[in-house]
Amino acid sequence: MVTRVIVATLGERPSLKETFVSISNQKIKDLEIKIVCPRSKFQKVQRIAQEYLLFNFELIQDSGKGLSAAINQGYEAHGNFEYFCWLNDDDELTRGSLERSINFLEKYQIFCAVIGTLAYSRANKSKVVRNKITNLHIHISKIGPNIIPQPGSLLRRTAIGGKGLLNEEYKYAMDLDLWLRIMKDGKIGIIKDTQAIMYWHQDSITVRNRESSSIEAFQIRLANSDNFFRKFLVLACYLPTKLLSNILAK
Repeated sequence: MVTRVIVATLGERPSLKETFVSISNQKIKDLEIKIVCPRSKFQKVQRIAQEYLLFNFELIQDSGKGLSAAINQGYEAHGNFEYFCWLNDDDELTRGSLERSINFLEKYQIFCAVIGTLAYSRANKSKVVRNKITNLHIHISKIGPNIIPQPGSLLRRTAIGGKGLLNEEYKYAMDLDLWLRIMKDGKIGIIKDTQAIMYWHQDSITVRNRESSSIEAFQIRLANSDNFFRKFLVLACYLPTKLLSNILAK
């Protein structure tokens, strides 16, 4: 039973080493790491990985087509695995995160994926805000703010099938599209523990591009709405959702 962790990075953020350390702190067997980064950063990223990663890893040359494409490269790389997740270089897994997720999915076969509480850490890391997830959050994300955390989640490979992982047309809210597609045929489970920490900073792709991210998320919710009533709710919630996203991003 192999678990794959995909790390997409440009090799520039100093927080990359914390990302690697958080992976190394996972006490599970059969863990493989696929690191997708630009060729020009191979040497630097390899040096950091060799110092801070305790698991075998493979460097994959980023195609340069964006974050969604980079994550897809890690997902589609050679190898056989049952579970997978992905982290950006400003994300960290908490201790025991993968073990809790694997145990949950092994016990509850009806779930395609599992998520948990996500903690947000500011630049000085003096204050941590926790987004505690409930089933209500999952349903709200279908029409309003995307409050399903991606960092710290774990998915079954069978939940994706031959559909492909991420839609590479999406640059900011690609995880929302994935969750909504999964929920059409399957269920997402919830772990109450804090599963990951996201470093909240102005250089974050979604924080830096709040307007584009909000519009894209709206388009994704609309595209994944399968009836008139849900489309109406998505349209009605657009402005309040946009306002709330701007407030939370500050």
